[in-house]
Amino acid sequence: MIGIDTNVLLRFLLKDDARQSARALRFMRDEISAAQPGYVSLVTLLEIVWALDSLYGFNAEQQLAVLEDLLAVETLEIAERAAITRAVTASRDKRADFQDCLVAVLGESVGCSATVTFDSRAAKRAGMTLLR
Repeated sequence: MIGIDTNVLLRFLLKDDARQSARALRFMRDEISAAQPGYVSLVTLLEIVWALDSLYGFNAEQQLAVLEDLLAVETLEIAERAAITRAVTASRDKRADFQDCLVAVLGESVGCSATVTFDSRAAKRAGMTLLR
């Protein structure tokens, strides 16, 4: 496996820097495979969502579409793939922030009976429990 940093995936996805985007595309096409997949950590995935939101102004639906595009790349080994897939679905269905859904889903996946929060929106939409 070869780990892939956020900036490489962003160049591949967004094609916003001609030189780096071309190199990222070559890497994705020629240097990773089913036998030697690229690894996307949970931190990298969350950095991508943060960058799409904060730096590129992508709305929630556009962010989810990018995550689905990454999940569809067969030569990528994505950390917590099942949880991410569930969080994308929950985010879309509940109109909740992806990050909040991911926190709740990850908690469920390790047996948490609830995930507490002070964020009333996360409690209402992502299925967390409001801590009062």
